[in-house]
Amino acid sequence: MKNLKSILIITIINILMFSCSNENTSVDTDIDSLSQIKNLTGYFLSHQKEIDQIKAMDPDIWLADCVAGLDSYLEDGDIKKAYQVGYEASIKYSEGGITNPNPGNPIDNVINLGNELDYVGEYHAEMLYLSLTNNYDFIYPNGIFNYQNTTVFMQQYLTSKNIIASPMPSENEFNLFYTNIEDLITDGDHKFSKIVLVLENQGKLPSLETQILRMYFQGQENSESLNNFIAFSIEMENIIQQSSYPNSTKELLLFTMATVRHDVNFWNPY
Repeated sequence: MKNLKSILIITIINILMFSCSNENTSVDTDIDSLSQIKNLTGYFLSHQKEIDQIKAMDPDIWLADCVAGLDSYLEDGDIKKAYQVGYEASIKYSEGGITNPNPGNPIDNVINLGNELDYVGEYHAEMLYLSLTNNYDFIYPNGIFNYQNTTVFMQQYLTSKNIIASPMPSENEFNLFYTNIEDLITDGDHKFSKIVLVLENQGKLPSLETQILRMYFQGQENSESLNNFIAFSIEMENIIQQSSYPNSTKELLLFTMATVRHDVNFWNPY
């Protein structure tokens, strides 16, 4: 934890120094935000030790979840539907075989108040936890994923949060979507930093968003610990929240990062 605090302090100082050195220039704020993100990523990567990570859990569990959410959002821009199908994809991928997920930090400990869409990731993680604990037998009758039961539970959970769930696809439509997500993960070599390039090549993800998410996921893939990644994610989210990027760009990035931060914390693949 001491090392993590040092990284945070040094990185924040670097970002502040960079901002101050440019305050009297006419550099566009969008370019300035991208430069801050590049500086943050470069600094972070340079301070991660090269270690032979033994994954505590199959990393594709969180990949299936977050890739499904991003791909769904890129299709129709519906945040609620995106985190709903992302949740269903994660539950389906685990196939009931994981009753005690590798614990990360308590959900409340990784909330980022600087990200206006943090609740998306928070609710997402809570649904996963409740699905694999109190509601396990309902979600996985006889140990088998049940799409209809999972959808009912999810709708009940969202209602408890005063959220009206978006209409979900039929089970056949979801299964087809899920197969496409599996193909997307394979095409991206099971690395989100490569998957975003596949999405860009498909014409779904704009260039700026691809560039930022590629740096973001390079940070996730090369972080030496869960807490280091969470700190990195929060700093990047805050830069984006405070930027002058269009609302559509902010929404896509902040939604994705909130989901990934909470999801990676929940599954803790480190």
